[in-house]
Amino acid sequence: LIGVKAGEVRNVNVTFPENYQAEQLAGKEAVFECTVKAVKVKELPAIDDEFVKEVSEFNTLAEYKADVKANLTKEAEEKAERDLEDEIVEKIVDASTVEIPQAMIDHEAEDMVHEFEYRLMYQGLKLDDYLKYLNMTREQLEDQYKDQAQKTVKVRLVMEALIKAEDLKIEDKDIDEKLEKFASDSSQTVEEFKKTLHKEQIDYIVNSIMNEKLLAFLVKENVAAKKSTKKAEGEAEVKADDAKVEEKKPAAKKTTKKTAKSATDAE
Repeated sequence: LIGVKAGEVRNVNVTFPENYQAEQLAGKEAVFECTVKAVKVKELPAIDDEFVKEVSEFNTLAEYKADVKANLTKEAEEKAERDLEDEIVEKIVDASTVEIPQAMIDHEAEDMVHEFEYRLMYQGLKLDDYLKYLNMTREQLEDQYKDQAQKTVKVRLVMEALIKAEDLKIEDKDIDEKLEKFASDSSQTVEEFKKTLHKEQIDYIVNSIMNEKLLAFLVKENVAAKKSTKKAEGEAEVKADDAKVEEKKPAAKKTTKKTAKSATDAE
């Protein structure tokens, strides 16, 4: 849109990325008709203590930078933890054989379409209009979600089997801690927050707690397994080095002593 003026209408050709969240649009081309409402220039303020005082609770730029650094570090650590959890779950699921009823896959695909429909609604769009634009039926859209739905169901079934096999349980204090956190985040007391909960929300909280317990268990087991492997490898290296030392050690020299009899015979 370089060089446009207010009131102009331009067509913009775009190609959705291959990893676009809506699989049915990934890699496809589209044309957006854009009407220029206004042309403005952004003027950035000086980044100093005065600016920081206006936009944050800090008094100096140094304090603000320190807080930003701490937040970025925390986010990076949390991302690394999530990536490790995802990697562990993916390996376990890939190594598992699960028979999934087609009805479960179909139901999951329907849920995914509903979720996509809600996201469109938040953007002011209707699913019917979206499907009409792509010349697609709702059934065809559900079919595009089938592979993803199958993976999602398999992960859920494997995790449920692991929870049962390891006999993981949720204690009352686990739920209390989670409710306290949610209540604090919404600036409510625990009792006030409880009154706003529906059955579906309670089920979601319980499931999230159980998933957190399972992931924590899997990460712990993974770390322990890596430590055990490294220890075994270290011991093997030590034994190998000891063996090399034994091989290189020269054999002891043999010495012969003349007996008294031999000495007498010599005389």
